[in-house]
Amino acid sequence: MHKKYDGYTVIEMLLVLLLVSLFASVSIVFVPRVQERVTVYQFLNQFEKNILLTQQSSLFSDEFTEFYREAEGERRLVFDLDHEYRIILPIPPVLKVSDFPLIRFSKDTGNMGISRKILFTWKNEQIEVLYSFLFGKGHYEKQISPTK
Repeated sequence: MHKKYDGYTVIEMLLVLLLVSLFASVSIVFVPRVQERVTVYQFLNQFEKNILLTQQSSLFSDEFTEFYREAEGERRLVFDLDHEYRIILPIPPVLKVSDFPLIRFSKDTGNMGISRKILFTWKNEQIEVLYSFLFGKGHYEKQISPTK
């Protein structure tokens, strides 16, 4: 009499091991890219929220509020809401910041000075995000376009 053994063959086990390792390697490859996207989108979202907070703070405090890049070459933005409260927002390393002027808000006139523009370039995704601040209105327009 022959005994019949139930179980998996070596080929079936190797096939399952191959599939599991394939799924694991795919997730390892795409996780850094997803993390980069989430970081950039969170930064842009927080940037816009801080702009709104800076504008509203000038309306309610009767003082000038402003935001600017900390210093040339620095990777941080500063939002001065009054003489005591300041928000520091780090710029993700994958974004290049061009032409970041001081933007000041006041209660009566909105943003002070000439029309200003802030450009963020995301090289890995080949995207430019341009914020144009309209003179005297306190509003901005956001344009997203492919890099040139």
